[in-house]
Amino acid sequence: MMKRYGLGMALMLGVVGCSGSVVHERSDPFYEGGIHYSDPIALKNTRFDLESGGYMTVVLEKVQAKDASPNFDFKIRCGLRKGLLMDVPDGDTLLVTIDGQGSRYSSAQGSAGGQPAPGARRPEKPYILYDQVAADDLRAMAKGKKVVFEVRGTLHSVSGEFSKDDLVVLNEFVNSQVTGAAQ
Repeated sequence: MMKRYGLGMALMLGVVGCSGSVVHERSDPFYEGGIHYSDPIALKNTRFDLESGGYMTVVLEKVQAKDASPNFDFKIRCGLRKGLLMDVPDGDTLLVTIDGQGSRYSSAQGSAGGQPAPGARRPEKPYILYDQVAADDLRAMAKGKKVVFEVRGTLHSVSGEFSKDDLVVLNEFVNSQVTGAAQ
């Protein structure tokens, strides 16, 4: 009996694992439109205050209301260790470096903005939202050989680098969601 259960579970995991897509879709109950988002990308070679350690995950997101142009966002979770979100003020706190060229991104509310709504049925984990990411910036990231994110918090900073596998996820998101989007 145990052997059959183990084989069935392995087959089930194989089917789930082979679904392939790293880009998913959900609807938002507050407006007519869709949200497409990537699987969380856990960046490699992370550094907390320029020392080894820390963590950073990035979710790429496209939000598009009915009959409107899409908006692209980064949802970032970072800190000393997983589950411990670093305190980040609002403002220009994200530096993205693509092959040595840097761009800054602003968060309207910092780490306070990504808190779940009280009473939410399935609350999302807290995050830092960087919205209004240009489609051209995402295209440049997808073409880059070395992409590094650095978030500067109130007291600390965390940086992380996209690995080759992370760049594959980024490319899939860009190819399926950004190509043809408004510049």
